[in-house]
Amino acid sequence: MAEKNLLQLIEETLTGDEAELPSLDRVAQTVFNLAQQEETTIPDLVAVIEQDAAMSSRILRMANSPFYAGLSQARTLKDAAIRLGVSRINQFAIQAVQASLYSQAPERYKPIYREVWQHHLLVAEGSRKLAELLDLKELRDEAYTAGLLHDIGKLAILHALGRLEENASLEQPSMDLVNELLDSLHPEQGARLLEHWSVPEPYISVARQHHAPYDEQLSTLQLLVRTVNKLMDGPRLKAELVVHDLMVLEEIHALQM
Repeated sequence: MAEKNLLQLIEETLTGDEAELPSLDRVAQTVFNLAQQEETTIPDLVAVIEQDAAMSSRILRMANSPFYAGLSQARTLKDAAIRLGVSRINQFAIQAVQASLYSQAPERYKPIYREVWQHHLLVAEGSRKLAELLDLKELRDEAYTAGLLHDIGKLAILHALGRLEENASLEQPSMDLVNELLDSLHPEQGARLLEHWSVPEPYISVARQHHAPYDEQLSTLQLLVRTVNKLMDGPRLKAELVVHDLMVLEEIHALQM
């Protein structure tokens, strides 16, 4: 039997019968799913989060961070959840999952994880700002979440490479090759990972389509993230968006129609 090539090994690791996809913490997944439902209340979230002591303590710390200086101390998880709101807690759950993936990464890939993580935050914040700029405030929280998830396929691929190296199934590839794999494979692998996590379809579509050719059928959410991602992939690394730069993109014309 012919020896499997690198792409086949990665594909098998992520999609085969014994796929080793990164897992989504049960509490984080429940929080994420609840946050997508309009009828979800703060007590609903608190009942789930209090099952995870680490997440509970981090949410309390966030609610008492310097950003909220001058307000009374949030002493209980319910107080913290009320202060932060459903959307912010949802985004925190996603960040916690990505931080967990980083902690499990081989040392040689951690700089790439950090770079991807920084890019996620920039695109998330930029997408939210763009939604506000275009008076699409009803989409600003979704845009932020989609920005956090759009390149998640890169983390899945790094996870697969780490597993293959750990199991002696693969010699360490050069970093140039790793970056080439990330660029070419991450949209589809990101969509597959989000499907595995049972994430709502709009976020799956953003992950799958954010590098695809422009199409008039793209949703507003997809257009927001694609626009900001194009800017952040260029020389600017700031979340503040420059209107002149936005106007040259096909996506911004579609958003203004």
